[in-house]
This record gives sequence, structure tokens and C-alpha cells, in this order.
Amino acid sequence: MKTRHYSVLSVLSYKGPMSQQAVGLELRIDRTTMVAVMDDLERLGHLERRRNAGDRRMYDLTVTDAGREAVAQAEREVLEVEARLFAPLGEAERSSLHALLSRLTL
Repeated sequence: MKTRHYSVLSVLSYKGPMSQQAVGLELRIDRTTMVAVMDDLERLGHLERRRNAGDRRMYDLTVTDAGREAVAQAEREVLEVEARLFAPLGEAERSSLHALLSRLTL
């Protein structure tokens, strides 16, 4: 799974259906890239585009059961990698590293 695929599926899994534009703004992904990511996810069966009930010109993006399972699997794998990567650090060191990295991503 590509990082952008995971990011889109993760946002939609936790926040529920959203427009393609809203997901792009949330993740800071440009429109052209978003179209390609949505096409990939739809082709993989991880995402469905459904007409927005309030605005028929828009589509809401909805994660499928297969998409939810793909996100869950990716999250399990990330936790395993993180456990191995951060094993040498104590809890206080992990917390400090997390805080420092969080400051860089804001």
C-alpha cells in the first residue's frame, strides 16, 4: 500500500465519508494527485464514490469493507515496525522523540 493510499483510507475510516476536495485539503494533496489516488483506490476495491445527497455535482468518498481491512492490516504492520525500530529507546526517550517529531510536522 502506498503512503497516500493509506493516508486517504485512514482519514475516511476515522472521519467518515468526505468529498474528494475535503480529503485533499485535509492531507494537502493537490487535485491531480487526488484523482490518481482515488482511481487507484477505487480500482483496488478499497473506496467507492457516491453522489453527495446535498450537492449532486459532488461525490462523497466512502471506504469499503476491503478498504477498512487494508487499513487495519497496514496499521498492524506499522505497529510491528515501530516496536522493532524504537525497541532500544526507553519510554521517556520515545515520548521525547515523538514530541520533537510532532513539532516538525506542524
